[in-house]
Amino acid sequence: MKPKITVWENKIPQELFPPCVRLILNGLADGRKRSMFTLVHFLRRMNWPWPDVETAIYEWNGRNKPSLPNSIVAAHLRWASQNQLTPANCANESFYKSIGICQPDETCRDGTQRIVIKNPIAYPFKKTRTTARQALQKSAQKTKQSRTYLTAYKCMRCERGFKSEKSLAIHRGRAHGIYD
Repeated sequence: MKPKITVWENKIPQELFPPCVRLILNGLADGRKRSMFTLVHFLRRMNWPWPDVETAIYEWNGRNKPSLPNSIVAAHLRWASQNQLTPANCANESFYKSIGICQPDETCRDGTQRIVIKNPIAYPFKKTRTTARQALQKSAQKTKQSRTYLTAYKCMRCERGFKSEKSLAIHRGRAHGIYD
């Protein structure tokens, strides 16, 4: 039984990327092959079109000191174009902590020092959910209505708001024929 994988309809912008992926994108001196694996599979899960993934990887490789040989990059991209995996989990010491790119921010934590993000692909989900909830709560406070219906989830096709992920999923299936 395969685990359920949620995919966005649109390309996720870099502003929503976790700190570790943003550090990878700046270029590295150590852990370049492991980071290339993480970056390629992260971008694919963020719904980036394949040409954009290739462009981003070659640009990233140019920022590495020293850069990986183009033959290694091309071979990995060729392999990754036919094999879609998830990036390594955050707890995997050899992928993030050992090369110094695990620098959790407030979205990665739950208000204490405990890290709640298990995989980099979960970060944009949590960040958008938290940001949307905060924006809706601010607007509700401004209007000072006694009973405000907060919609934290929005359909990307018809812009209709929903109070839960489940109700959004049901709507997408019934109204748009999209089943995750």
